[in-house]
Amino acid sequence: MQRMIFERRDATRERSLLGASISTAPNASTTECLVRDIGPGGARIMVSDAVPLPEMFDLTLHARREVRRSRLIWRRSDAVGVAFVQPRPAAVPVPLELMRELRAARAETAALRLRLADLQEKSDRQREPAGTHP
Repeated sequence: MQRMIFERRDATRERSLLGASISTAPNASTTECLVRDIGPGGARIMVSDAVPLPEMFDLTLHARREVRRSRLIWRRSDAVGVAFVQPRPAAVPVPLELMRELRAARAETAALRLRLADLQEKSDRQREPAGTHP
C-alpha cells in the first residue's frame, strides 16, 4: 500500500545548511540554529528541544544578512517549522499631487480659522454695551 503525502505549503522549499539565530525580543539573548530547508513562505530549522520558543520570533539568516519575522507552526523534537510573517510596509508612498492638495487644504483651514476668530472678536465688540470699551 502506497502512503500518500499531502503538501500543505504553497511554495517548494530548497534544502539548505544555513547558520541562523533566533531572537525573541529586542536586546534579548539569541539562540543559534540551523536552517535545513527554506522557501519564500517559511523554513524548517533545527534547534535544541530544550530551548523554549514563543509563537513569534525573529530568525536571522547570517549568510543572507536577512532577518525574517517568524511564526512557530509545528515542533517535533529538535525540528521546528516556521512560517514567515510578511512585514508591514514602513510607509505607503503618497502621490505628490495629493500632498499638494493636502497642504493647500491645511493652509485654507488655517486662514479660515483666523478669519473666524477675527469675526468672532468683532461680533463680541458689537455686543458690548456702549462706553465699556476704550
